[in-house]
Amino acid sequence: METKKGELYSWINHHVEKGRGPPNIFMTLSCAEYFWPDLKKLLEKCILLTEGIKVYLDIDLPKLNQALNDYTIIFFQIQVNDFLKTIGQEVFGTKHCWGRFEFAKSRG
Repeated sequence: METKKGELYSWINHHVEKGRGPPNIFMTLSCAEYFWPDLKKLLEKCILLTEGIKVYLDIDLPKLNQALNDYTIIFFQIQVNDFLKTIGQEVFGTKHCWGRFEFAKSRG
């Protein structure tokens, strides 16, 4: 945690020294993996492609929990990148961003 804090401070100082000013938007995003309806379909396809197993995550809760722990962070990173490219750049006008992922299994 201290290392990431140091990286963030270095990043902020770099942009201030370059005349870009300090950051003005801070966001916390949550994966909410148990409330992401399309995620089950993506995970079922991912398991079929990577493990060769056809699963039904609506009824196989142990497999759902395992899949969420194994694969969710990948899909979440894709969603975050899409968000930053569209909403972040086009709506908020962000030019630079710094991020840190913290993934607690079964908590988002």
